[in-house]
Amino acid sequence: MSRAHWTVLARADLGGIDDFYQKHAPDFAEQLGAAALKASRFLAERPRAGAVLEGDIRKWRITGFDYVLLYRVAAGGIEVLRMHHVRQNWRRSGRD
Repeated sequence: MSRAHWTVLARADLGGIDDFYQKHAPDFAEQLGAAALKASRFLAERPRAGAVLEGDIRKWRITGFDYVLLYRVAAGGIEVLRMHHVRQNWRRSGRD
């Protein structure tokens, strides 16, 4: 079975997003977190599904939300590099 590994930065992104929404819209926070994990599991099974951004970095929009996962194909699945709102300046953050 393929797996999705979330980097420290990606986990921090998810945690920060969750912290923000838990204060303002806890149901939304739960739905977004579940959708992000579901998207990463989907990508682990279909790693080339996302559009190529630059080099080996790909992006995938989380279904139903204005958030994207930046990731790369890795041995045995994918590595989630970052998670950002689509309106953020995220174009170069996959290399952070």
